[in-house]
Formats: sequence, C-alpha cells, structure tokens
Amino acid sequence: MTGPDPQAFEKPDENMEKVAPVISRDRSEMEGQLKYDKGTDEALKFIGGHAVEVTEEADRRVRRKIDSRLLPWMCGLYLLQYLDKTALSYASSMGMKADTHMSTSEYSWTGSIFYVGYLVFEYPHNRLMQKFPLGKYLSICVILWGMVLSATAGTQNAAGVLAVRFFLGALEGAVTAGFVLVTSQWYPLKDQGTRCAIWFSFNGVSQIIGGVLAYGVYTGFEKAHYTFPSWKAIFLIPGLLTAVCGMFMYYFMPDSPVTARWLTEEEKHIAVERIRGNQQGIGSKVFKWSQIREVFTDIRTYLIFFFMVTVDIPNGGITVFFTELIESFGFDTEKTFLLAMPGGLVEVISLIGLSYLANKINNRMFCAVIGQLFGLLGMALMMGLSRSGVTAYPIGQLVGYYLMMGNTATALTLVLSVISSNTAGYTKKTTVNAIALVGYCVGFLIGPQTYRQSPAYPDAKWTTIAMWTFALLCCLALYFVNKRENDRRDKLAAELPPQPEGQEFLDLTDKENLKWPWEPNHSSRRGLLPVASGLFVFLTAIASVSFLLAPVLRRLHLQFGLTLFDYGFYGLYPTRHYVSFDLASPDVELARWDSRCSDDYVFMAPHGKPIEGSWPLILDARGNLVWTMPTVDTTQDFHVQEYLGEKYLTYWHGENLNGHGLGSWSMLDSSYVHRFEVVTIGDFDGDLHDFQITSNGTALAVIYDLQAANLMGQGGPQSGFIYDGVFQEIDIATGNLLFEWRTSQHVPLDSSYKTLGVGGKDRSLPWDPYHINSIDKDEAGNYLVSMRHTHALYSIDGTTGEILWTLGGKANQFIDVSDGQATNFAWQHDARWRDNRTITLFNNNAKDFLGPVTQSRGMILDIDVSNRVVGLRASYFHPEGLRAASQGNVQILPDSGNVFIGWGHCAAYTEFAPDGEVLCDTHYAPSNWFQLSILFSYRVYKSSWVGRPLTIPAAAVIGDSVYVSWNGATEIVAWRLELWDGSDLNDMNFLPSTIVEKNGFETKIELPKALPNIYFRVVALDDQHDVLGRTEVLAKHRKTTFAEALWNIWNMMSRAVLITVLMLVCCVILAIFWIWTLWPSRFRCHLGRRFRFQPVSTDEHTAIPLMNNNHDHAD
Repeated sequence: MTGPDPQAFEKPDENMEKVAPVISRDRSEMEGQLKYDKGTDEALKFIGGHAVEVTEEADRRVRRKIDSRLLPWMCGLYLLQYLDKTALSYASSMGMKADTHMSTSEYSWTGSIFYVGYLVFEYPHNRLMQKFPLGKYLSICVILWGMVLSATAGTQNAAGVLAVRFFLGALEGAVTAGFVLVTSQWYPLKDQGTRCAIWFSFNGVSQIIGGVLAYGVYTGFEKAHYTFPSWKAIFLIPGLLTAVCGMFMYYFMPDSPVTARWLTEEEKHIAVERIRGNQQGIGSKVFKWSQIREVFTDIRTYLIFFFMVTVDIPNGGITVFFTELIESFGFDTEKTFLLAMPGGLVEVISLIGLSYLANKINNRMFCAVIGQLFGLLGMALMMGLSRSGVTAYPIGQLVGYYLMMGNTATALTLVLSVISSNTAGYTKKTTVNAIALVGYCVGFLIGPQTYRQSPAYPDAKWTTIAMWTFALLCCLALYFVNKRENDRRDKLAAELPPQPEGQEFLDLTDKENLKWPWEPNHSSRRGLLPVASGLFVFLTAIASVSFLLAPVLRRLHLQFGLTLFDYGFYGLYPTRHYVSFDLASPDVELARWDSRCSDDYVFMAPHGKPIEGSWPLILDARGNLVWTMPTVDTTQDFHVQEYLGEKYLTYWHGENLNGHGLGSWSMLDSSYVHRFEVVTIGDFDGDLHDFQITSNGTALAVIYDLQAANLMGQGGPQSGFIYDGVFQEIDIATGNLLFEWRTSQHVPLDSSYKTLGVGGKDRSLPWDPYHINSIDKDEAGNYLVSMRHTHALYSIDGTTGEILWTLGGKANQFIDVSDGQATNFAWQHDARWRDNRTITLFNNNAKDFLGPVTQSRGMILDIDVSNRVVGLRASYFHPEGLRAASQGNVQILPDSGNVFIGWGHCAAYTEFAPDGEVLCDTHYAPSNWFQLSILFSYRVYKSSWVGRPLTIPAAAVIGDSVYVSWNGATEIVAWRLELWDGSDLNDMNFLPSTIVEKNGFETKIELPKALPNIYFRVVALDDQHDVLGRTEVLAKHRKTTFAEALWNIWNMMSRAVLITVLMLVCCVILAIFWIWTLWPSRFRCHLGRRFRFQPVSTDEHTAIPLMNNNHDHAD
C-alpha cells in the first residue's frame, strides 16, 4: 500500500492555499510505509493508514459498549453541573440573601460573575484539552469544581459568594466544551446530534431532582429545626457528590477510543473506523495557526457566536431568577420548589423529541427554529397574562413558564451538536468551540443584569423576546449559508479527484476538505414532507377527538386559569398535618376572600374516595381546623342546633347504603360530651338526609322504608319494591313518637320524575320514587317536606297529615309570577322556612353526571300561601358555574343577612352578599374534578359556636420549638410560655415568658436558646388574657440528630417524591423509546452472539464507511 498524494489535498482554486502537510514522503514510503508528521491525527497513527471492514453487527456492538461506558458519565455530570447552577436560585429562596447581607444588585452579580470566570478560562480550557489527555483533564476540573461548590456553604458575605462563584464558573467552563469534544471523538456524525441531546437533556432531569432536593432540604430542616441554614446544605450535597463523581471519572473515563481500557484492540480499531466518515479524526496535539486564520474568516463562526450570545442572555437570567419568577405568580416558597420541577420534564421531552426529529429529517436548524418558537410563545404568554397584574392568571403564566423553560436549551443543544459535527480540523474545532462558549458566557453574564424590576421583571421579559428573535434569525442564516455552500460544492464534485486513502484522518478543516458537506443536504428536503404530513394528521386527530369528546368535557367542567389546588396538583383531598395533634384536616383553597364575610365557624363532614370514612369537622372562616373527632361510622349532616335554649352539635352516623342511611343521631354539648342519642321509633333505621330540632324540643327525622308496591303503571312488575318516604316527630327527652307520616299514602307514584329503569324488581334494588331530603316545621305546626324525585315541596297538615299544598313538580298549585323561575326547580334539596312568607332551597337542577349541562343555584322564594302565589326573590350561582348533581344547602346568616351555600356534590362553600355578590368562596377539593364526585359534604353550615373542651391543650417539643394546640377550644387568642424558675421539682413554680398570638389550629413557639435544659408549660389565654387551660409540664429535648433530620426530610418530601417518581417514569419511557430508536437490534440480537473482527488485505481492502457524504454533517 502507498501513502496518499499530498497534491490530492490541494484545492482546485489556485488562489486557495495548500493544506499544511501532515504526511511526509521519504524512501520508507516507497517501501510501503508511511512516515507521520507530529501534526497527524492520533487515529491515523493508530490504524496505520489501513481501513477496517466493519460489519453492521460489529458496529452495533461497539456503539452499545461506548454508550454504556460514556453516556452515564456525561449525563450524570451534566445533571450535577446544572444542579450547581440552579442551587443559587434555590438558596436565595431559603434565606441566603438575608444571611449573607446581600442586596438585589449583588445577587444579580453572583449570577453574572460565574460567567466572568467561565469566559476568562474558556479558551485556556480548550487549548489545554487539546494538549493534555481529555478524560483526565475533565476529571480534575470536576473534582475541583465540586470542592469549590461545597465551599459556598462557608461564605458569610456577598464578597465571599462572589469569589466562590467566579472560581466555580472558571472550573465548570471545561464541562460543556469537553463533552462536545468527547462526542465528536467517539460518535459518527449521524449519532452526534442525538447523543448531545441526551446528555444535555439532563439539565431537565436536574430541574426535577433539584426541585425535590430543595423542597426536601427546606421543609426538612424547618421540621428538624436545625440551626445550620438549609441554603448551605443545598450547596454541600451536590458539591460533595460532584467531587466524588470526579474521582471515579478520573479512573473510568478514557481520553480517546485509542486509550480506552475497556475496549479490546479489535474494538478500538472498530471505534476509530466508525468515525472515519466524520472526516475529522479524534484529535491532533499540534496547534495550527492556519486553522486559527480560517476560524476568523468563516462567517459561520460569527453566526454561531451571535446566536450563543443572544440565546443565552435570557437563559442567564432565567437560571438565576427562575424561582423568583414562579414566586411572582403568587406561590409560596415550598410550592415554588415543586412547581419548578415540571419545567425540567418539558425540557427533557423537548430536547429529545426535537433532536429525534432532527435526526430523522437530517435538518437540525429546522428543529432549532421550532424550539425557539415554543420558547418565544411561552414568554409571550407570561408577558401578556401578567399585564392584568403580576399574580393574575397564575396557571396561565405557569404554562407559559413551562413552555419557555422547557425550550431554553433546545436550539442551544442543536447548535452545539452542529459545532461537533460541522467543524473539522482539531485546532479549528476547539477554537470555534471556545468562541461559541465565550458567547455562551457573555450571554449568561449579561442575563442576570436584565432582572432589575421585581417582581414582574418587564424589562427582562422584553429582552428575552428580542434576543430570542435575533437568535432565531441566526439559525435561519446558518441554514441558508450551509445550503448555498453545499450547492456550490455539488457543482465542483465532478472536477475533484478521487478521495485519497486516509484523508479522513489528516486533520483537514471543513474548508480544506472539498468532500465535506454541511447540513442541510439533499436528504433533508425529502424528510420535511413526512414531518409536515405527520403534523397535519396529528392536528386533525386532535381536532376530531376534541369534537367527539366535547359533550363529556363540558360535563367534567374542566377549566383553564385555575390555581394548582383546583387542578388537583396537591392531591384530590389536600390535608394539613400537625405536630401536636394526630388527626389531619382539609387544606382548603380560599378562592375568594372578603372581610365582609362572617367570622362564624364552618361545620361539615366530608367523605368520598380519597378518605376512609368521614368525621365531623369545625373550621374557622379561613379554613383552619377548630375541632374534629374520629368516628367509626359514616358521619353526615353535622351542624349546630338549639335544644331547650342550649346549643348542641348534631350529626347522623351509621351505614350509608347506596345513598340511604341506616343509623341514628348524636348530640354533643359545648364540651364535646355526648348528651343525647336520638333513634327512630318502631322497626326503622334513621336516614342520613335530615334531622331537625324544633323550638318545642322535638326532633324531625327522615326514614326510608322498603315496601312492596304495584309498579305496573310505571312499566314494572306487579309485585315490585319501593323506598317509601317516612318522617317522624320524636320527643327528645322521653323518646316518645309524636307524629308519623308516610308518602305513599298521599303522593301517587306517577308524580315521580325518577324513571323506573332496572329498579323495583326485587328487594335488593328498590325504586325510589319520592326521596325525602328535608323536613321543616312552621309556626302553625305544619310540616314542609322536600322530595327530590318529584321536584316538589309539600305542606303537610300537622294534625291530619293531609297535603295542604304542593309547590313545583307535576301537581304544582301556585302561580309563578317570575315566569316559571320560582317553580321550575328540579332535584332540589334543603327547603326551609325563613319566615312565614319566605322559603329557601337549593336547586340542584341536575340529576347525575350524564344529565343536561346546567347550573345549580341557591334560591330565595317569596310565597303567599293563602293566594297560592310564588315569586323568585334571588338566585345565587357559583362563580365557576358549578353543577351539583346531588346534596347541598342554603342558609341566610342571621347577623349580616349574607347567604351561605354548601354546594353538596361539589366540594365548595360560598358566602354571598344579599344582592348576590360573591364575597368568599372556599374549595376543600380541586374544583376541576368536582363532577367526578371524588369528595363532598352532604351539607356545609356556618354558625356561631363556643367550644370549651374538658381536655387540656396538647403540645409537642421539636428541637428549640414547642407546638401547641387545643382541639375544640374557640376562645383562645394567645399562648403564653411559662418557664420553671428552677426551684423545688416537687412543687414547681413557673414564671411567665413569651406571649405568642394564636396562629391557626397549631401555634409554634420558639424556646429560649440560652437555656438548653429547662422545664416549661404553655398556657392558653382568652381575649382578656385570662387562663383557659395549661399543657402538662414539658422538657426541652436534645437537638435532633442528623439521622432524625434525614427522616424528617423524607417525611416532608413524600408528596414531592411522588411527583418526581411520576416525572422520572416519563423520562424512563422516553429513554426506552430512545433505546428502541437508536439500538433496535438490541432487542432482536441473541445475547450469545459474538463480535467478529474481520481483517482485510492491505492490498485490496475496501473501507466500508459508517455513513456516506449525504448524511447529516452539520447545520
């Protein structure tokens, strides 16, 4: 074999200079040997000018081995480096700025100075990576960077933070540049874009893990009450982990395919042969000034530089201020950490998806433009929605944030892969790489300085729009420059001599090698047609499915612009947990709040799928727990009633059997002591639908009685079964039955709107034609009965039981002066007399999920019984247009005249002004899923109440704090800490210390740190500071151990972990998709197959390139 002729590498244009020789001729060449210059690429030295035949199976085998040994290091370290960058943003939300006495301007500079160090050391890194072994150099930088990051925890002022950030940037500058070089050394051009996307996508995974880490550290340290600030831990944990990873990387990560210890000699030849088609080799150690000159005469260098600057000015600010952006939407610190996580998932999906598309259509610039457009759309959403107020439309702004955050790196990654695959000549490649990363640094240096006008940061948002638009234009310009040059070279192709053997490894630049093509090439044009067709089919399918599902979606009441709570982000039944109290309470969402709302207490008994059973709850006006009690049975209809001048808490408890109850009613006094148990008379069980105490000391109770009935008139069997509606009036003191009334004796079956369906055929499934759901008694002693399934209210004579009149339904006897609005109620609940001319009721106007799309409402009716005239005084609709398919109630509050409505089937309660203005609206489950009947309370009431429990206050000591609560006590306004005076332990005397205002159900009180071991107690005070009760004597505990702190962190992270697992599952699915796409033969090959190295004759070999010149080489 003879060496290649240097004349073959000269360009046909006489004005173009010759290539610097890397192969010299002497007598040894005539004898069949090549003598290599020191500037020769290492790959050519290794293979000795010989080509190796690579079978497809061998190529797959070596590729899998390289992926399994290189990608984990690159992905893991890129995850850590982005976690290091975002740690500053997390730390700022944890109190770092306050602890280091840092101003907003200084904080902005902590983001910028990182990139000053990055910028200063970027080119030295690239030069040193050319001179020294690449893997070892990167490993040393990683170890030092981990140590410097850990040192951030030791800083105590802004100057210290700035110094550490400078050196951190200086060391991290080697990572991205080094990984681009590693990718170009190990992978053919067709694989470089996808591999860059894979390791770069771990920025997104880092956001997911970083959100969990920040949330866990912040809440865990708060829970454990460490004096060590949580923000320092957010630097120590990733810093130490990075340093350890760097140590392992030093040993396991090779410098090039030639030096990889985990490749056999045969596999090393295959690895080098795989990159022959790159026309780049694996790198030369010689610095070539001719290639430096070419860098600065190539327009692509400037396009890449300006792209990097303009795309990274927004990125630099976002990386430092992203938590403050989310907080500006109105979310607290803990929620901010959690809400940052989905942005990482969107980034992973965007990066991998668009890189896959770029690989398929062989056009990375096209996909970079798409990613840039999505980012612009996200920022435009944030800007547009915030014009109504910084916290306006928080969910819409959050969606915009995810679109923006998820595409900050998409175009950047694709352009980085362009540098890897489009630039040839090792000196030129490292120089262009350095110039690109200098632009990257300049952008990140400027970016934080644009965030000056908190909390909305309008200038920063406008800057983002402008810079990303310019970056998009740079992408398009790069596309057309490459296309024009490719067309020119296609015309010259016929005039060029054949490519000499070994030319691929002669360290030629992309301009010196006229066989070099830039993307886009001809195949990319063909690839756009199926992409466009696929998008068209996808959008058509989405439109079609939306059209078909529209009726169902309308019934689901899905909405946009809701809070995270109402979307279900915090679970189907968000709860609050306490340190001093074992039971949980609902964590409600105050969708609206107005000071004109009553300060009375809220009484409810929620139940449904997310919770086991149900129990009574008292909440204050803002949703804080006041009292609760676990019950064995299901609890319903919990509220305050007056019996013989004293207030009692009453509730039904028993077994809920398909919407009908088998149980009885309990009455508790103000000390929460059980005083009365009311049961029905006869062979009946009390039903859950209503229990009313009258002013005469009697109780009205509903019963559902299973009866045989002839249902032939309704199309059913002659011997059918129904639920007959019964109610009784019972003397509470004696238990005597005073009155009983049975519906079937007075109301015909054909009055019902409830269809027979499959019901009524046997005892296990009776028909319910009436469905009594409320009873009331007027001043004349007559009863007002509501029957849901007849759409009617009935007045029953208190003596004879005859029906005096019927309002609504098929037998309506009233003239409706409101054009039918007062009598057209349907499936109603909770009809009550307010005075002898006013009735309130809850008009469900809905039967079930599949019924017509309607709205429920509270109604106040003006009724003239003597003249049989009725009119609608007022209607009260929920602000979100709720449709409660069942349950619900209406109150007129006595002091203010406000109207209070519990929405039954929908987990909400609302207080209206008399004129219908919505004052306060509270949700105790996500409103977007109300229609699925996930959680509800049969009725929700608002009443005054004074609770004086017989128990003592509960307290728990954690670290330097004591948590205190008193279940059911309503008169507490403050807590007083009392310290033991150090006298006789047998007769302890306590001295008053701190007074802390009551804060919700449980109050946290800080203990004096100067007294490490003390006894103390906490005293509950009323508004006159009189003592209501005292805790038992408590002792200050030892400090929490690190293991206990970790356990607390884990407990507090439970919700975040669940969210993270879901997101990581999505990442795993994407990874499986990638494995199937990139290595499909992995699933088809037998594990027993062995790689075969097939040497060929040096005289008649034919190199089989891994890709031809028509494949993707660059953008």
